[in-house]
Amino acid sequence: MKKIKIILIVIFSLVVINYLGVYLIHLFNKEPQEKLLSDAEEALISSMNDPDSYEFISFDKDYIYSDSLRKSDEKNFKEEKMDPNNDYYLLTFRGNNKMGAKIIDKVIVKSTDEYFLELIDID
Repeated sequence: MKKIKIILIVIFSLVVINYLGVYLIHLFNKEPQEKLLSDAEEALISSMNDPDSYEFISFDKDYIYSDSLRKSDEKNFKEEKMDPNNDYYLLTFRGNNKMGAKIIDKVIVKSTDEYFLELIDID
């Protein structure tokens, strides 16, 4: 009977350690786009009036800034201050403004090779 308990405890421990290992690997090996989003959210939240009110809505590759600008001439890039070598993502979020009202806002996340560079406010 003691041997069965010991075997069950060892099996249970191995299962728990296995699941914990898989979780930790997933936690530290984020996909590049997830890492980009995480870095962008960190920068955005620190600049908000009410950081606790941040609510994620969407994060999509912004084809208006990326592909259409990339196909346009170099002059257009200089006017818009957009670099054809960078990628642009659209981060849509909800948060409280200075008056405490809930608003939906969007920012462009500028990146290169999936590394966060800066946030560009859309106005």
